[in-house]
Amino acid sequence: MKIFKGLHKYMNKPLPSNAQKDFFRSLTYLEKHAVEVFDYRDVQSGNPNNKVMITCEHATNKTHNYIFPKEEQHLLDTHWGYDIGAKDMGIELSESAKILSVYSNFSRLLIDPNRSLISDTLIRKKVEKNVELFLNNNDNVDREKRINMFYMPYYKVLWEALDFVKPKYLISSHSFTKQYEDHDERKFEVGILFREKSLLSDLIESEYKREGVNYRINEPYHPNEGVCHAMDCISTYKWPEWYTQVVLLEFRNDYCNDKKWRKKQVEMLTKVVDYLKEH
Repeated sequence: MKIFKGLHKYMNKPLPSNAQKDFFRSLTYLEKHAVEVFDYRDVQSGNPNNKVMITCEHATNKTHNYIFPKEEQHLLDTHWGYDIGAKDMGIELSESAKILSVYSNFSRLLIDPNRSLISDTLIRKKVEKNVELFLNNNDNVDREKRINMFYMPYYKVLWEALDFVKPKYLISSHSFTKQYEDHDERKFEVGILFREKSLLSDLIESEYKREGVNYRINEPYHPNEGVCHAMDCISTYKWPEWYTQVVLLEFRNDYCNDKKWRKKQVEMLTKVVDYLKEH
């Protein structure tokens, strides 16, 4: 209960005095440990694209002052540590389409911003089936400190960004592995995840069909599996005052890590974003 009270108090702090200028405000030193913001909107045109935003909840494998044991450090460079290629995709699309984007700045092995505070994988204890993580076992977990250092500042800045541009649409950039543990190989390139169909999801699907992209709907995960917490929070953040239609794109990470493949994706998605700006 103490954590939830602190979260409510933190989230309701007044915005800094420079938060409503043309570009999104600069971040404090402590906030930069948790979040990055890239504002590529064409403000000078007088008609910046405020219709669409991008987020990436698993953007990096940074651990800051946390040091994983030597035998566990290799996990930080895998999908357990972050979503490989997802941040590159987000930044390249944000720059191409001239929109604002928000990224986590800490490894999901510290704490996962795409999980609720009551999720049993908020701080993951095991990876690779039954490999226990030393820093995340019950004796070592400083749960409240990680929430205060990373989780809360990420969402605080994200809420400010949403208030700043009030996007009607949002793309969340993620990536998945070709093969997860001993499951069957995932032979598609992109998963389009959403709670309900929207103009955004329809346009992406239409563009993928036209360009021959091998995609799936609500795969490799379904929103009902509890792995789309950020998407659900963003879509209903200011409902019924305004509503954001969110699509979470899961790019297969071996493709997403390829610059040429990303370039083609960016070209397709930029067309979608440009269309949404006018509709």
